[in-house]
Amino acid sequence: MEEQNEIRLTVVDYWHIIWRRKWMIALFVLTTTIVVIIGSFITAPIYQASVILHIKKQTQTVLGGDLLGSGISIKEEINTQIEILKSRSVLENVVIELNLLETFEISEDLNDEEKLLAAMAQLRKDISVDHLTNTQLIRISYSSRDPELARDICNTISRSFIERNLQSKRAEATAVLSFVSSQMEQVSERLNRAEEELLDYKQAEGISILDSEARLRVDRLSQLESLYQGINIEREILGTRINAVLNQMEQDVPASQDTLSDDPVIKRKTDELTSLQEELARIGSKASPDRSRIDDINERIDNIKEEIKSDIERSMGIGMATGVNSALNVKLAELQSQDIVLAAQEDALISFVEELEEDIIKLPAQEIGLIRLERVRRINDELYATLTRARNEAQLEAASTIGNIDIIETAATPFKAVYPRKRENAIMSLLISLFISIGLAFILEYLDNSVKSEDELKNLLDIPLLGYIPQYYGEFQNNTATRGKPNKARDFTLEILDNPRSHTSEEFRLLGANLRFVDIEKDIKTIVITSPFPGDGKTTIAANLAIALASREERVLIVDTDFRMPAIHKIFKIPNNIGITNILAEGLSYKTALGKIDGEWSLDILTCGPIPPNPSEVIVSRKMDNLIEEMKEEYDRIIFDVPPVFGATDALMLGSIVDGTLVVIKAGHIDKRAIKRFRDLYSTTQTRILGGVLNKVDPKDGRFGHSFYYYYNEAYCSVEKHAGNR
Repeated sequence: MEEQNEIRLTVVDYWHIIWRRKWMIALFVLTTTIVVIIGSFITAPIYQASVILHIKKQTQTVLGGDLLGSGISIKEEINTQIEILKSRSVLENVVIELNLLETFEISEDLNDEEKLLAAMAQLRKDISVDHLTNTQLIRISYSSRDPELARDICNTISRSFIERNLQSKRAEATAVLSFVSSQMEQVSERLNRAEEELLDYKQAEGISILDSEARLRVDRLSQLESLYQGINIEREILGTRINAVLNQMEQDVPASQDTLSDDPVIKRKTDELTSLQEELARIGSKASPDRSRIDDINERIDNIKEEIKSDIERSMGIGMATGVNSALNVKLAELQSQDIVLAAQEDALISFVEELEEDIIKLPAQEIGLIRLERVRRINDELYATLTRARNEAQLEAASTIGNIDIIETAATPFKAVYPRKRENAIMSLLISLFISIGLAFILEYLDNSVKSEDELKNLLDIPLLGYIPQYYGEFQNNTATRGKPNKARDFTLEILDNPRSHTSEEFRLLGANLRFVDIEKDIKTIVITSPFPGDGKTTIAANLAIALASREERVLIVDTDFRMPAIHKIFKIPNNIGITNILAEGLSYKTALGKIDGEWSLDILTCGPIPPNPSEVIVSRKMDNLIEEMKEEYDRIIFDVPPVFGATDALMLGSIVDGTLVVIKAGHIDKRAIKRFRDLYSTTQTRILGGVLNKVDPKDGRFGHSFYYYYNEAYCSVEKHAGNR
């Protein structure tokens, strides 16, 4: 026999799987939904407040003091501000101002610093900051069981954040202003002193002016030294700005200025820049400078500046930093690259000034003294003017510095809880549990190795199905007074007698008619009725089939050859003191042991009699063969009720000497492996399988019994279910 072919499931088959496990699905869904609903009602409500802030693009200040750098995108700036918002510099003020150490119930076993850190950690965990898509807005949200606390925390965070933003912007301008002011005081003193010394020298030496050549040299030297002093001041201001940026960083600071200067790549480019600056200064000092060469040098200087800046960003790991440091590193790299460029200019000026001083030394001593004092006066005078301009710019920068963060919408006291969402939870639990339970139903169906369809059973057994016997209960009698009440006069139900007009009785008659068409050319007289397992209903099928055949005016004999658990005498309610075992053992005529029931004169019954000690030997005895041949002369049909195949070998042995075997299978409860084993057992014998009978078919189960599903009387569904065929 060929193995079972693959059977494709249809939508109807999937529906039948769900329908068969509907109570499991319903119980799972109902239980889950009720648990979720109860949990939603007993869970403490959570309230959420939120505030919306506007993050504006940074702009360059008067002195170039954009603290976060003007070279970053608005997206990077917003991400940076979000990290700053969660930083200690903001959250620490919130914890202290709202006294969250007590609100959060921080452990008393910690010291003050640990308590503060624990409170900030909890606050940071509960804060939600979202960037609203395609906008420059961020939403700060906080959830708490106390709606007023949620409101206060949101508003305090936004206020502390804005104050911190403004303070960080003013810090650089304030530091520059303080430095320039202190330098101005020192330069002013030096200028006054230089003027007094120059006046005293002129009076003492009797010299008031220099000749034209000496004055030209003084002017050139003073310009260079003034430029040098201006660069020196600018570097000092840059140093102040660099320190201001470093103070804003909360993590380890990147490479220092000295470390960058020692970098071989940066040092090589710095030396090249210094040489270019020296060459530019010499060309510029000539009466007719080469303008094309000056342009080439300036272009090369600009390129080297960009290269140095890129090298510094590489050394500092720009792009890998996260949080607050990401944008600050961009600004820091820019400031440090400017400082390196100015240092190269300083070195170039120093070298050129030294060359000019060598020429001045050749002048008379009296003029040298006057030149020296005049240089000092002019340098301090121009330096003071430079510092005055720088102070004015710093004052303007400090006065004009404003934050780039505005509050668009303050947090209000929330009156509606955001959690638990009772309605949403109920709907989601209903849907999710439904999907899970259906999935579980399909998993159980997959793990279930039982035969699940009529086609599957046919393929496994490779035999025709001759009958579909629905699960019945001995009800639906014609008398309306007894309709729906089981016949309790019998332990086994004879449906065809109790309810002759029922659909089940018609199925028994149809089974009897189908037996006639199994083999038209050969008259099938002797039939063994068996089943794979006990409880499949073979005895009930045998009894009802015998009556159905007898009702067609056939001479029918039913023989109880179940020598282990005989039941024919019980179903027909006749004595079992004399039966086939007595006939075989004592040599009596079988006619002396026949029994009858009222109204069925064409049906004879031969019970088992006393159970023999050796049932298998009785079955295969010569006497059994002779008895069967003798009975075949008197009856049109002889039905043998034998034990289940997996309980004894009697069915196989007796089946090999009769005309055929009818297999009774309980619908929906037999394992595929058992069916295959059953098929293999019969394939090794000469037993002829006439066909199968599906017993206890649920008329509403579309897997089995399609032939009578649509004819199933509605009344069957309305009767209370109780024990079925035995």
